Amino acid sequence: MMYFRIKKTQYAHYLQLVESKRVDGKPRQTVLMTLGKLDETGATLNVLDSLLISGARLSEKLAVLAEHDRADVPVCDRLVRGPDLVFGKLWKETGIQSVLKHLLKGRKFGFDVERAIYITVLHRIMVSGSDLSCDVWRQNQDIPGQKGLSLHQFYRAMEWLGESLDEWNDSDPFDRRYRTQQIEEILFQKHRDLFTELGMVFFDTTSLFFEGQGGRELGQFGYSKDRKSDRHQMIVGIVIDDQGHPICMQMWPGSTSDVTTLGPLADRLKHRFGVNRMCVVCDRGMISGANLRELEQAGIHYIIGTRMRNDTVVKDEILRSRGRYSIVRDHRLSPKDLAPLKVKSIQHDEGRYIICLNEEEAVAESLKRDALIQSLRKKLKQGNKHLVGNSGYRRYLKQTGPVFSIDKDKIRDDARFDGKYVLKTTLTLPAEEIALKYKELYRIERVIRQVKHTLKTRPIFHQTDSNIRGHVFCSFLALKLLKELEQRLYTNGSALSHDRLCHELNEVYTSAVTVGSKRYAIRSSIGPLASEAIRAVGANFDQKICQITQEDSDL
Repeated sequence: MMYFRIKKTQYAHYLQLVESKRVDGKPRQTVLMTLGKLDETGATLNVLDSLLISGARLSEKLAVLAEHDRADVPVCDRLVRGPDLVFGKLWKETGIQSVLKHLLKGRKFGFDVERAIYITVLHRIMVSGSDLSCDVWRQNQDIPGQKGLSLHQFYRAMEWLGESLDEWNDSDPFDRRYRTQQIEEILFQKHRDLFTELGMVFFDTTSLFFEGQGGRELGQFGYSKDRKSDRHQMIVGIVIDDQGHPICMQMWPGSTSDVTTLGPLADRLKHRFGVNRMCVVCDRGMISGANLRELEQAGIHYIIGTRMRNDTVVKDEILRSRGRYSIVRDHRLSPKDLAPLKVKSIQHDEGRYIICLNEEEAVAESLKRDALIQSLRKKLKQGNKHLVGNSGYRRYLKQTGPVFSIDKDKIRDDARFDGKYVLKTTLTLPAEEIALKYKELYRIERVIRQVKHTLKTRPIFHQTDSNIRGHVFCSFLALKLLKELEQRLYTNGSALSHDRLCHELNEVYTSAVTVGSKRYAIRSSIGPLASEAIRAVGANFDQKICQITQEDSDL
């Protein structure tokens, strides 16, 4: 091995070319040449520059880099490599690719449906938007197998993904089965060993509005959680396990009430997913007497939030029950970071209830009410017309003839609810464990936010039910890939920052350069999080410089 070194003496510094080699197992250095004395004129450095430039002509990689630096490489010659490098590996290892190819066997579409779905899912993770924007986005992406795909084929892929099946629906004989459900169930069974201890599932719903009429069945008016009551919409329900893994996604017409969704979904989890021992955890919107009876008859446990102010049993009996609170400590947080939660268990003829009290939240709600009452007193002095239209004021008023006054009994009654929420459950676990499980509903709330914002399932321009189902289901597949990556990064001691990861992966690209009769690809540098993600999924880093063959060009 040869290298340059600077020889320092008392009078000057000299630049030398040195050869290092082993003699009898020991390193020996031999000075091959002294190039000259380093001085302020820089003459010796000029000689070194000429020598390096001359040698670079004989080095293939240095010649490619020199050409790359001199040439203004067009944008069209740059292909983004990062997204596929990470998520292409996960697409295979989660089994999604093999499941789709198995279901597509024997179907003659004339194009690669699996590739079209994968590109749509990858677009949903990285940028999101409509299928039209996906077709534009993929043009500068280095994704194997995308050559020859066109926009109408992406639409056909979504239609296949969301089409109905000629299968008997065990959970609801009057409802159709869909390919999206089939894929969910196969993926669940492929990873059955991961869910053998599945005991808790979390469920929540959201609404997605359409840019247009939506499908014939799905596109309906209903209660909009986006405050878009003038738009046709659909209802989407998501189920995750207690580790945060998405299990399935259900879709209903926009007019569907939340309380009607829980029973059929729980029945499907039992019959189609083969989950015999299960506890459903969901929020107040899912609760109804019929829901609870269906779950109990099916042998499915539940932890459900109650409507304290509207439930007579809870308001008049449970909250007035005597008993000592015990303090809940979440083992995942230090006591200093956790606002103490107090719980007590109440056994009633209607079932078991858990009262949860957050004293910090109770103080905050009390202060907020005091501020509202002070404002109400000022408004009363100005006349009754200043009270019209304010539901917050009406809550604490009583009327005697034409005169309004503050109702102190209502204030005192309202204070009983400060910082509290009440759970109803069929479990016999300690109250502390049940309260902590209910607190984990934040996981499903985060998933809902990812579907609506991070993954931007909207806008939805499709006008057929099958295309809509396929489009929305791609967000479910994207969630599975993101959760898998998040878990692998966590195992390696890293955290997933979605926005930062997308930014860094988009900066991993290859530029094509022609040197003589050969064509080369030069890879850009890789950011720290993108590098961690590549290692976490076990993907191979692309070479800094590699020659492009005709076979590579045809991909």
